[in-house]
Amino acid sequence: RKSKLNLARLFRMADVPKLFHALLNGVLKRSFFGEESITPEFLKEQVFANSDISVEEITSLFDACTKLLKQGAFENWDPARLEFLLKKSKFSPTQQEVLLKFWRIQRPKINNIMRQKCSWNNSLLRFEWRIDVKSVSKDIPQMNTPTAIVELTVGDTSQEKIVRFEIDKEQLQHTVAQMNSILQLLGQ
Repeated sequence: RKSKLNLARLFRMADVPKLFHALLNGVLKRSFFGEESITPEFLKEQVFANSDISVEEITSLFDACTKLLKQGAFENWDPARLEFLLKKSKFSPTQQEVLLKFWRIQRPKINNIMRQKCSWNNSLLRFEWRIDVKSVSKDIPQMNTPTAIVELTVGDTSQEKIVRFEIDKEQLQHTVAQMNSILQLLGQ
C-alpha cells in the first residue's frame, strides 16, 4: 500500500508538463538511442533537483514510461490507440496530454529506430532516374534512342553506396515484370 501511495504522489509531483516532458526525453534517449548516461539518478540531479521526489520514485515513473513507450513502439500505436490506453492508466490528465504530444512528435523517429534495429542488410535509401536520348554514336550517326539513367542509393545510416546504370525499354519491361513477381509473392 505504501508503494502505491508513493507512486500516486510521484505522479502528482511529476505533473509539471516541462518536468514530465524532460523525463520522457530521458526515456527516449536511454531506451531508443542507447544513451546509458541517462539514469534516474541523472534525472534527479538534472530535472527533479528542486523537488523532494526520491530516486526510487523517479525510477518507478521512468520504468512505467519506458514500458509504455516500448510497447507503443513495438505495436506501432497510433495516437488514438495511445490516448485510449492512457485513459485507463494512472497518468494524470496533464501527463496524458504531454505523453500524447510527445508521441505525435517522436513516433516517426522511434519507428525509424525500430526499423533500423530490425534491418541486418543494406536497404534502398533513394531511387532517382532521368531519361536520356542518345543522338549520336561513333558507329551510328542518328540514334535517337531513349534510355533511362537510374541511380540507386543503398546502404544503412552509417554507409551509403551509389549505383548508376543505363536501362533501355526492353530491359525496363523485364525489370518491371520481375518486380511484379516479387510484389505478388510478398502479397501472399
